[in-house]
Amino acid sequence: MVPIEILAMKSIRGLGFLNKLPAGCILLVLLLSSAVLAGSEEGRSKSLQAVFEKNGNIFLKVENNIVQLTKTGRDHAPLLSPDGKWVAFIREIEGKVKECSEDKDLWVCASDQLWSIDLATRAERMIVEPLEDTPDARKAIANISNMTFSPDSKTLYFETQAWAVSGAIHAVDPDGKNERFVTDGDDLRVIKRSWIEKLTGHLVMHKHKYFMGGGAYDLFWLTTPTGKELGPLGEFEDMEYFTRGLKLEYMDNGFSTREFSD
Repeated sequence: MVPIEILAMKSIRGLGFLNKLPAGCILLVLLLSSAVLAGSEEGRSKSLQAVFEKNGNIFLKVENNIVQLTKTGRDHAPLLSPDGKWVAFIREIEGKVKECSEDKDLWVCASDQLWSIDLATRAERMIVEPLEDTPDARKAIANISNMTFSPDSKTLYFETQAWAVSGAIHAVDPDGKNERFVTDGDDLRVIKRSWIEKLTGHLVMHKHKYFMGGGAYDLFWLTTPTGKELGPLGEFEDMEYFTRGLKLEYMDNGFSTREFSD
């Protein structure tokens, strides 16, 4: 008899099957094969670089040396790309946080911009600017948060305010090119490593969905980097079980939100 682990491995060589299985079956098939990970350890290199924010400015630490990268006093949530070539961060638009907090009638009020620094040249640039006045929530850019690089450093994902029940996930190249809407959702996670090779670089996020007959439900979903839905992973408890069982690793993020006082 063929071991069930081998059968499961054969079943998941392609990702198309996920569209045909309910959430519980997806978890079952994947977890049946998690034993393959036992005893395997990957060599990991420790980064000699790190970024941090202090008093609204961004700093780069290289071994024991610290270099100040920005001096505006309005920068926060820095994130270093995996290849060590880029730093992404959020810059507050001067005076806009106060303006947004004072206008209680605004549903969307953008107080931040998304910036990046090319560490080779130390040149900084705004790569995403706010867009409030648009009827299409997929194009709106406001309250940027949860920046996350792809494993190959070629894409920077981020979340924005969009609908009453859900945020939106966007992506942009680190140099500011090719900004685009990816999918609806919140709590974005980008898969850094997976024993299922095809899943590396794929996205996991929390989505708000509606039943055809009325009512709504919320589940975590697996999507491609372009936002194509591959299948539901279940509720929060299922997600944690899925992550631990497969020993998935996710990319670091630069999560930041603006809470406006009443």
